[in-house]
Amino acid sequence: MEWEAIETAPRDGSFFMGWHKVHKCAIAISFMAGKNTLAKNDIYIEKTKATFWPMEAFTHWMPLPKPPES
Repeated sequence: MEWEAIETAPRDGSFFMGWHKVHKCAIAISFMAGKNTLAKNDIYIEKTKATFWPMEAFTHWMPLPKPPES
């Protein structure tokens, strides 16, 4: 898996790994359109749904790794 430009990230509600440009770490996030009542602008939401970030917080993305088989 290679990092891709964030502009090519899924916008279908699926989660993926996003590279946070300030914290310098990967975070499981999903795109959330501004029409949602929780967001006035397009944002990314963390997988736990506890943290929201503006679109410009991330620079790259890649699919989530497969979970362990056991």
